[in-house]
Amino acid sequence: MRLPKEVLEAIVQTILNCPTLKSCSLAGSQLREPSQCIFLHSMTLERWDSQATREFLEDSPHISAYITVLTAYIPGAKDVADDALDVTDFQWIFDRLGKARRCTLGGMDKEDPILWPSLPPALSSTYLRFISRQW
Repeated sequence: MRLPKEVLEAIVQTILNCPTLKSCSLAGSQLREPSQCIFLHSMTLERWDSQATREFLEDSPHISAYITVLTAYIPGAKDVADDALDVTDFQWIFDRLGKARRCTLGGMDKEDPILWPSLPPALSSTYLRFISRQW
């Protein structure tokens, strides 16, 4: 007997812990999407994991649609000026996250504040595109 999709989604929405949601996502195809939507709804993006995050989203492109909460520690002028960061990963990730409804942008270094005029054009245009798609 197969339960209707709506019933399964209602059941999954009552689950409050990640290990159980992860188990549900592996238990069957009917539980995969509703479980992943809940436990993959938020993402924290930091400089040192931007390449790994990009690879994760390339391998599982459907997951970018689940992310509704984004916290990004964006590179400061010093990071970009020193070529310590390849901004293409940040650009690629932000261009894929079209369903984020809450986004927090913070600096990675308290001694290197994020000032809009100091951002390289590639990053500022990426953030503007991202923000404009949300509304």
